[in-house]
Amino acid sequence: MNITINGSSHDLPSSVRTLSSLLTHLDLKPQGRIIELNDTIYTEDHFKTTQINPNDHVEIIQFMGGGS
Repeated sequence: MNITINGSSHDLPSSVRTLSSLLTHLDLKPQGRIIELNDTIYTEDHFKTTQINPNDHVEIIQFMGGGS
């Protein structure tokens, strides 16, 4: 399955079917992240149940702490 992640095309194995499995495949932890899937924002609560499909557009956003 081919999807776009943060502006780049990715061909994923058939085992990647949810946002949670996508993060696992990319070796990313879900904590401190939100995911925009086709212009809809999802929080960690929905990663395991939200399905991804061919040609989806995904933006993975990580919150960063810090400042002065």
